[in-house]
Amino acid sequence: MRFSFAPLVVAAALAASPAPAGLIYDSLSAGSQYFNTSGGGNGQSQSFTTTATGSTITSVVLKLSNNYPQPPGNYSVSIWGSDAVSHAPTTQVATVYSGSMSNLPNTLGLVTYSGLNIALTPLTSYYMAVFTDPAGGGVSWSASGYSVGDLGNTSQYYSNYNYGTSSWSTPLSSANNPRIMEITATAAAVPEIDPAGASSVMALVAGALGLLERRVRRMLA
Repeated sequence: MRFSFAPLVVAAALAASPAPAGLIYDSLSAGSQYFNTSGGGNGQSQSFTTTATGSTITSVVLKLSNNYPQPPGNYSVSIWGSDAVSHAPTTQVATVYSGSMSNLPNTLGLVTYSGLNIALTPLTSYYMAVFTDPAGGGVSWSASGYSVGDLGNTSQYYSNYNYGTSSWSTPLSSANNPRIMEITATAAAVPEIDPAGASSVMALVAGALGLLERRVRRMLA
C-alpha cells in the first residue's frame, strides 16, 4: 500500500523587517488659536488612536512653551491608556520625556522628541499627556479652535489632570479644538521568510517524512 503525504506548513526561519514610518496623528496644520497652561503638578492630555499599520511610536512633536510664575521645575511627557467606555485616561504605559522646563521655548514652539521605540497595541486609543512639577513652574500646550480631522479621524478627546485630587476631568471631544501635536509610528515588525533557513527546514521535514513512510511500510508488510 502506498501512502501519500499532504504538504505540511512548516515553521521557516523568520527575519523581521520594519514597515515604513507614517503619521498616525497630525494637527500641526490646524494652527494655534489659544493655549492651556498647567502647573503645580497638574497636567493635560490629548488622545490619539494607533492604526493597523502604525503602533510603534518613533517620534512625537508637541507645541509647548514654559510658563514661569515661579522658579522652573521639571515636566514630563508620557503615554496613558484610555478607557474604552468613558474615554478617560487610565494608567501610564510609557514615558516619552522627563526633564527641566528650562529646556522649553519661552514662546509657543514645536518641540520634538525623537529616537523613541514605544510599542503600543494597534487600533487602540491612548493619551499623550504633559505633567508639571509640583515644586514650581508651568507648561503651556497650544490648541486650535478649528475643526481638524487627525488624518480623517476626529473621534478624539482631551482631559486635564488635577494634582490635588489625583483625578482626571471628564474627557471632552477634541474634534473642534485639538491640542497641537504630531505622532509618527511604524508598524510592528513584519515577518519575512529567510530563504536559507526555509531550505534547511524543508530538507529536515522531507527526511523525516521519508523515514516515517518506510516505517509504516514495514509495519504493514
